[in-house]
Amino acid sequence: MVPGLVYLLLQVYISDFIYLLSGNYSFCYSAAVIFSNSEVLAIAYGNNGNNNVFTSCTMIGGNYGVSFLGQSGGLISNNQLINSTIKEFLSNGVTSVYTTGTVIRSCIIERPTRTVFNGTTHYGIFSTTLTNSIIIEKNRIRNMYGAATNSTNTLHGIYLASNGSSGNESKLINNIISDNNHEGILYGMSLHGSYLQVFHNTISLDYTSSATSNSTYG
Repeated sequence: MVPGLVYLLLQVYISDFIYLLSGNYSFCYSAAVIFSNSEVLAIAYGNNGNNNVFTSCTMIGGNYGVSFLGQSGGLISNNQLINSTIKEFLSNGVTSVYTTGTVIRSCIIERPTRTVFNGTTHYGIFSTTLTNSIIIEKNRIRNMYGAATNSTNTLHGIYLASNGSSGNESKLINNIISDNNHEGILYGMSLHGSYLQVFHNTISLDYTSSATSNSTYG
């Protein structure tokens, strides 16, 4: 089975849970929380879980911190990640694909000690493909290359690419993206699509010690 907490969840509430993959664990099919239609893959689309709540949890390590995956014929709905810490992952902190009503609120997403990564493009929060009505609010995305400031990888603090509709808007409110010092290209927020509501976010791109001329985008 994929190293991780779950691969299918149906309406559960988990609080004050700690999941740890120790050291610079680099198994690319791993995740702390996996909503996947497979026992051996971290990404397998399906009706993988609805109405689940994770609160005050800590997820450490894995290729993905938390992965919510539905399917084109049936979006998974109303899963929540609240007041939790997601850290030291290889690639994506939180992934939400084919979902509706997902809430990611008051979380810390960071990699202060990781030196091994998967791929060359990384995401604090990654959401795409028919996702709508997602709420990304009051999160702190920081220190993604804390022990690897010489990294030339590309970072997207928040990447959202999906078209909503009237009454099914996606909302990004009061997030802070800062202290992501490294030598690669940096996007604070990459937003693509329609029916997006974006209010009162703070993006700090102020690494004055960079030795390269790579671009930064708010």
